[in-house]
Amino acid sequence: MGLLRSVEPELLDQMATDDPRVVRARRDLKRLNAVILQTGIMVRLLAQYWGDGRPRTILDLGAGDGTFMLSVARRLAARWPGVTATLLDRQNIVSQKTREAFGALGWKVETVAADVFVSIEPASRGLRAAPQQVRTAREPALVGDRLQRGQPA
Repeated sequence: MGLLRSVEPELLDQMATDDPRVVRARRDLKRLNAVILQTGIMVRLLAQYWGDGRPRTILDLGAGDGTFMLSVARRLAARWPGVTATLLDRQNIVSQKTREAFGALGWKVETVAADVFVSIEPASRGLRAAPQQVRTAREPALVGDRLQRGQPA
């Protein structure tokens, strides 16, 4: 029996990006990701999924300020040159410093400020997403050109 999932807007997405509570919450999320070693977990999952290959594009749903994916990119850039990281979030809060850091790794970065279920026409961007593919914010729900292992996009 599968776990039923419901995707709801985050409170942070409805508040001003410079609200002190939002700034603290995003800082706390970064700390939590560090404590639970989330970057290493994601790097291992992506490496296992792709094996000897590499994606052309990685889509991060709920990317926030992009620093989590940047930490992943730092660990993968030597093995995976030239990847495009598409950072999708309801608010565009990716700083110029973060963008430049992706570039210094040889990765391209694209930001999309939108609600994935409402504002984006996935087929027009070459991406496909459906609610059942959206998992927790940090699971690799959509990676590269394939939705799931063995299923072409």
